[in-house]
Amino acid sequence: MKTYISILLIMSIISFGHTQISIDSYPKSMNLKLDNTTNEYKTQSFDYNLIKAQDQEDIENGKPYKFGHNISVDINFFEKANLTILKNGDKVYRLKIISKDALSLNFIFNNFQLSKNSELFLYDEEYSNIIGAFTHLNNKASRRFSTTPIFSDTIIIEFYEPFNIPNDSKINISNIIHGYKNLNNNRGYDDSQSCHNNVNCAAAQPWIDEKNSVVMTITDGGTRLCSGTMINNVNQDYEPYFLTSQNCLGGHEDWIFMFNYESPTCQNQDGIISNTTSGSILIENNSFSDFALLKLSEIPPASYNAYYAGWDAREIVPSNCVVIHHPVGDVKKISFHNGNAISDGWFFNDDSHWRITDWYSGITEPGSYGAPLFNENFHIVGQLHGGESECENSTNDYFGKFSKSWTLGLNQWLDPNNTGIQVLNGSSENDLPDPNLTYEISNDYILVMDQEIENSYFNIYNDGEQESTLSYSMYNSPFSSL
Repeated sequence: MKTYISILLIMSIISFGHTQISIDSYPKSMNLKLDNTTNEYKTQSFDYNLIKAQDQEDIENGKPYKFGHNISVDINFFEKANLTILKNGDKVYRLKIISKDALSLNFIFNNFQLSKNSELFLYDEEYSNIIGAFTHLNNKASRRFSTTPIFSDTIIIEFYEPFNIPNDSKINISNIIHGYKNLNNNRGYDDSQSCHNNVNCAAAQPWIDEKNSVVMTITDGGTRLCSGTMINNVNQDYEPYFLTSQNCLGGHEDWIFMFNYESPTCQNQDGIISNTTSGSILIENNSFSDFALLKLSEIPPASYNAYYAGWDAREIVPSNCVVIHHPVGDVKKISFHNGNAISDGWFFNDDSHWRITDWYSGITEPGSYGAPLFNENFHIVGQLHGGESECENSTNDYFGKFSKSWTLGLNQWLDPNNTGIQVLNGSSENDLPDPNLTYEISNDYILVMDQEIENSYFNIYNDGEQESTLSYSMYNSPFSSL
């Protein structure tokens, strides 16, 4: 009898997770099954035809992608909400916001201050989409706060306050954003053009760190979408600096930063939309190279796995470039270029921009504005100002040069001690040493006759980075006989 043995090896790398800023909790109205009768606030109707005409002007003027209409309001939550006092004295305030036919609703609060142990939630009537609990940890010196869109035309805002807590919270709504275009998981994941590449396709694997630096932003009073990137500084202290296009600026104190919105596979699938932070401070900007540097008001939790991308401030022509971005607010995409970028300008040939003459795979669109251009060494060399590329003609996208932005103010923040460093690699707080498995085997298929014994040696090595940990398991395949 002849017997074959096949030895298989499985490797896994150990990772660690962390909690987020918002606490793990649920609305009291859901847990206690409270009567769902609440006070209502209804927005006024507006002229869709006028909005569509404005959208066409935006396209012609190269403005960031607009998905929502901003409705200015002045709503003191505690004056409008109805109050339920529970048997133990705890209080639950609720207010229903209705904006008829909205595809999504998001909010800006211009007076937001929550007391300790209180909780704030926003959700649809079916509790199918809940954000929160927001707590005093979300308070800011500016007293402003903004929320990510919820996909409904009816949203309930609920505030819970324990019995023994003084009622010193402030909640005032200044803006309701009525979403009139499909966004995120209401979109079917294919509003962007068909020739894009998802960031979790095989061709994008070398860029796995850099893709974790790219973030989608909800800008301009919660109505527009852009892209941008978390960026490293010479001190490598993980200051939450964010690089984007000046073209995206507007209401930056209320921006929402959405991390990790990507398809988990190469095929279009929904991504998570809960990894967000709210608010930022404008640090530096300049129109010549169309850059804006912001500092996030909330530090991204470790669970977001944010990567702080590296950069190259030298005036060296980049080649074989890559851009990672969110076209029209779609899941994260990646586009590839072969050859050298061309030194050019936005209005004139003033050497302020890098021009990508042709993408060999992928393109950019509105919503991609602000996205980083990486050279072949994984360093940022620019950010997207705008362009002309489309699937049928993937030409001429313009990126403000990082080398020009450097001398226009970036150097003060990314090299605060004036070390003179011109090239810096990216890094991450979660950047554990990477293991790498290698092995030697004298024979992976062993042929033995009945009653015979044959030895084969199998050596496993971890030749990865120092202090890395390699975990693996081994097993024999079932014996086969002939």
